[in-house]
This record gives sequence, C-alpha cells and structure tokens, in this order.
Amino acid sequence: MKRFILTIAFILMSLSFCTSAVAKNEETESTVITHLSTYEDMDGVESIYLKGMLLSFAKPALKETPMKNVTDKIKNMFVFSFNETKAEKRKAFINGVMPVLAEYEKVLEKKEDKKESTIYLKRKDDAVISEMVVYSMDAKTITLVVMRGEIPVSGIEETPASN
Repeated sequence: MKRFILTIAFILMSLSFCTSAVAKNEETESTVITHLSTYEDMDGVESIYLKGMLLSFAKPALKETPMKNVTDKIKNMFVFSFNETKAEKRKAFINGVMPVLAEYEKVLEKKEDKKESTIYLKRKDDAVISEMVVYSMDAKTITLVVMRGEIPVSGIEETPASN
C-alpha cells in the first residue's frame, strides 16, 4: 500500500512539473512578449500579463470590442504601455520593436492625425490565428496588446474593423 501511495505521489509531482514547464514555455513562446519584457524596468513602462482568473475579469470588456466574436478563443493577453514624449527615447523604442514585429504579418494599418494603429498576426494555419498584436501610438503613448490563443480567422473577418 505504501508503494502504491508513493507511486501515485511521484506521478502527481511529475505531472505538476510537466504542466508548469508547458505553461512556462507558453509564456515565453511569443517573440514580441519576450522582447517587450526587456523594457519592464524602464520609466514610463507599464505591463500586465492576463491569463487565468485575470483574463476572465477582462473578457467582459472584450465583448464590447470588435473582438467580441472571438473572445472565448483568447487564452492569454499581454498589455504593454510606453509613455514617453522625448523623441529620442520613443525612436529608440520603436527602432527596437519594429524588427520584432517584422516577423508578424501586417494585416491592417490606420493613420489618423497623430494617431496610428496597426494589427499584426501570426497564424497557426490559414484558418487559425495563434497570436495577434495591436500596436497603437499617439503623441504620448505607445501601446501594444498581444492576444494569444486559437482565434478563428472567420471570427475576425466578421468584426467591424475588417469591413
């Protein structure tokens, strides 16, 4: 009986280790999140990683956006904000992040006055998006929102932003 209990305990510990290793790999898998994380200690930077319970609190707000059709397919989000008005610091940040975003497919770009918004994607295949990056910038703030999951392209095509 002791042997059986020890075996079960060993199996549970092994499974726990494996699931934490998979979860850690999922977090670091995103090139843009990994890059943005290097800026977290800079002045003017705020970021939050939404997953699990935190993401469940954010999902009702997403229901009021063009993402409402695919909200349930989002597994985690990373929100990054860089508040800086000094031109040289903004330029350095932009020069650092643009090569990373070049690895993504640019699907939508909108410029209006001094505001810009661009959407980048990484696809799992033709029908599923694995990662979406919404990059927006105005005179003071640069914001990146990274949404990850198995987001159906058909759901995105049905959003008002795609019309």
